[in-house]
Amino acid sequence: MKKRLLFGWAAAVAVLLTGACNRMPEPATDPETGFMIVKPVVLGENVSTRTSGTDVVGKEATITSAQLLIFDSAGHLEHYAIIPGGSTGVPVQLRVGSMKAWIVANGPNLSAIKTESALAATVLELSTYNDPSTDFVMAGSNTCTVTASNTADCTVEISRLVARVTLKNLTNNLPAAYGAISVNYVMLENVVNQCRIDGQTTGLSWYNPMGRPTESPLVAAHIVNPPTYQADSPQLTFQTLGSNSSLAKGSSFTTPLRFYAYPNSTATDQTGFSTTFSARYTRLVIKATIDGGTYYYPISIPALARNKCYDVSVTLVGLGSSDPDVPVAKGSFNASFTVKSWVSGSEIVESI
Repeated sequence: MKKRLLFGWAAAVAVLLTGACNRMPEPATDPETGFMIVKPVVLGENVSTRTSGTDVVGKEATITSAQLLIFDSAGHLEHYAIIPGGSTGVPVQLRVGSMKAWIVANGPNLSAIKTESALAATVLELSTYNDPSTDFVMAGSNTCTVTASNTADCTVEISRLVARVTLKNLTNNLPAAYGAISVNYVMLENVVNQCRIDGQTTGLSWYNPMGRPTESPLVAAHIVNPPTYQADSPQLTFQTLGSNSSLAKGSSFTTPLRFYAYPNSTATDQTGFSTTFSARYTRLVIKATIDGGTYYYPISIPALARNKCYDVSVTLVGLGSSDPDVPVAKGSFNASFTVKSWVSGSEIVESI
């Protein structure tokens, strides 16, 4: 269910002073104007008060700065402002007509933007922000009509540009003969690294392509294996289980590991190594050492969407793949997806 929650920003009060009582009316030379109250709304969790049971962690819902840009029907900039902290609405005087209001939170400086097309096409790099210890860029827009007789209310919903993938549970249910296994790492591969402010992914750059670090040409033997071959932006895409890396038969790892990526709308998956990368599904990859051998367990996540969180639970019941980008044959392990959302979501359950 979609939940709308107004978050507070400092009140911006506009006071209009009329001319002196005895002044003669002057011919109108300016276009007719009216007022619009822009009301920012964050989809999902309340950013100022986190209730029990919320799925927001760290600074995923923190707003440190916000910019308002309003464009006319032709896409030209009418108004730009930095939204201060404290109020539920920002009053703006504009020309009469159809206007489109954009709000970008935690984003780069957009004060030089002159057109809506330029704003929408502004490309963000995953490598330069969205570290889990900082703040997440959010954006959204809405079209409203300004009239001279009434003050228009314009509610602008903003949401995160990233998706979140969480490994919630990992259970070792391999045959007892294998004994304890060692989980070397968990990684997000085939990660889209570029996204426009309007939410469209450019697809020009990818992190951890096919489980390898970004280089040209790609090399089959260069599978991510720190410190020799490091993951791209490991603060977002790579984690270890730390002291819990050894899993005995029947034991589970239940500390959530969270990863972040831009949306990946690739419709047709491709698998396996190639020296030249081609678009494919984003995957959560578990690397494990079992009985002295190295095995990979790739879990594909089709249609990765912005502002949604994907919870993954994995039970290992057989030996994995020799390559991080080659999914394991059906029946080798079970993966359960709960596709939730910081907004609203559906549920996907898959056995592999």
